Amino acid sequence: MKTKLFLFLLGGLFLMSNVFAHPLACAANFKVVDDEITFYPNDIPYEVLTNGTTEDSRAGYWGLPFYATVDRSIPSIELVFKEGIGDMECRILREGVVVYSLQESVLCPMSKMIALPDAGGSYTIEVYGANGAYAYGYFDL
Repeated sequence: MKTKLFLFLLGGLFLMSNVFAHPLACAANFKVVDDEITFYPNDIPYEVLTNGTTEDSRAGYWGLPFYATVDRSIPSIELVFKEGIGDMECRILREGVVVYSLQESVLCPMSKMIALPDAGGSYTIEVYGANGAYAYGYFDL
């Protein structure tokens, strides 16, 4: 009787170890969820292009027409434009020093992957619109 109980408990322990072994074995392969950067805009709305040309646009877009996420495993930022905003400038600063600068004309929705130096620290991302719109956000690596 004791042998049956022992084998039953041993079998249950074996089954439970298989159930929980998979997540523990794969824990190193899980990707860290990207963190979305919170932007703080000024009171000038970004000019949003309605048909991909700078002649046809509208101002007053509620919310920001872009967002950015940080991938700490690579270190990089993905800057995603939900709408075309025309001419813009993006700068990334590490403790006040510019480490990346981009001037581009965004005519349609697009995504831009920006590789960052391996140095950790506090970073600021700034996005300027041609019409005076401005937004910035902070992130750490």
